Order: sequence, then structure tokens, then C-alpha cells
Amino acid sequence: MADFIGKQDLLDNKGLFLSDNVLRLKLEGVLYGHFRVETITISTQPVPSLKSISSQLWTSMEHWDIKLISKDEKFIKAHKLILSKASPVINAILMSLTDFEEDKGKEHGLQFLNDLMESDIRKILQYIYTGNVDQDWSEMKAVAQLISIADTYEIRGLKWLSFRNILNHLTLTNFTEVVELFYTFDAATVLQSILHQFFLKNQEKLIRSEAFQTFAKAKREAFLYVTLFHGS
Repeated sequence: MADFIGKQDLLDNKGLFLSDNVLRLKLEGVLYGHFRVETITISTQPVPSLKSISSQLWTSMEHWDIKLISKDEKFIKAHKLILSKASPVINAILMSLTDFEEDKGKEHGLQFLNDLMESDIRKILQYIYTGNVDQDWSEMKAVAQLISIADTYEIRGLKWLSFRNILNHLTLTNFTEVVELFYTFDAATVLQSILHQFFLKNQEKLIRSEAFQTFAKAKREAFLYVTLFHGS
């Protein structure tokens, strides 16, 4: 009795390979001496991507295994595996938990994000699960908070996404705030270049602005960061 699959097992009675839609592997074998395997049907429909699966989990929160407590004492469910893969900082925290702490945390909540409000935790979780975040990118204070969280917990990609969206809402009015934010959290060179181009294009208007003049004196390093940018 053959215990392997040959080419002939993949062909139909005309000698052609079986349909792309359904692959029928005809097997013969004996399991435990009395169970006969006749046919196995395998669907070749596209397998959902990991991002698609995590997006579905964000909506349903099925099989959650961790509960977080926010600063305003709200509980937020999540999945340890997904969190650990999105942030090396969170991964290190989860790896350090004892079995007792894990069991207690699932029932009563874990407090390692308890310096954050529920709304902030939900934003970073939404990004981790879906790759997007519901945020008004013109609200600089809230955006700065989001970037600070992404920087602290090393949440992959969230800083880049935030900086890119900020540039889409860049104006003469918020220019100095954006420059300071880019300087403080070390935005990528390519993004700094876009900020510099905006400065060159609007240089005359900015220099006449009292707010920009005050910024240039008070935040000298940030001022030089954008005005003297020369790339790498």
C-alpha cells in the first residue's frame, strides 16, 4: 500500500491536473489497521491575511486573553500575541509576568498601561489591530499625545503614520508646533525634507509672523532643525 502521493494522484481521468478551484487528492491508506481514507478535498480559496484576521478580532474581540485597565479605570480587552508582536516594550512586560499575575490580570485587569486614558489605549489598539486610527490630525495636542505613546512603547509604524498625516494638515498656523514635534520625536529624514520644503515655499510669510519669530528665539535647535535641513 503506497504511503506517498504520486503525480498520478493529482490528475483527472484525462491526464490533466485537477481543477484550480478544488484540489482532490485521492489517497489510500490504513489508519490503525482498520480506517480507510478514500478522498480528501482541499479548498484553494484565498487564505485571509493576518491583518484581515486581526481586523476581525478588533471588531469581535473573540478569544481575548488579556484585560487592560486605563487611567480612568475602564477595562479594555485584547490579545497578548497581537500586542506582543506590535511592541517590543509591551512584549517584554508580558514576558515578565508570572502565571499568577497573568491569571489575576485576566480577571481583574493589568495595569501596565494605566497611565493612559481609555480613549488613548483604544486608539493604539485600533492601530495595532487594523493599521489605522480614528484621529483628527489637525488636533495637535491629541496627535502629540499619540506620537508620545508610540515612541514610549515603540509601536511599530504608528509614529510614521502620525507624521505623514500631520503633513497632510500642515498650515502656516500650526507650522511651529509641527516642527517642534518632528524635532522632539526624531521624524524620518524624508519627512523632515517635506517640512523643509514647506518652509522654503512659505519663508517670507513665516518670517513676518510674530509666533514664528518667538519660536525661533525660544526653540533655537528646533528652528535650525528645519531651516538648515540639508538631508543625508
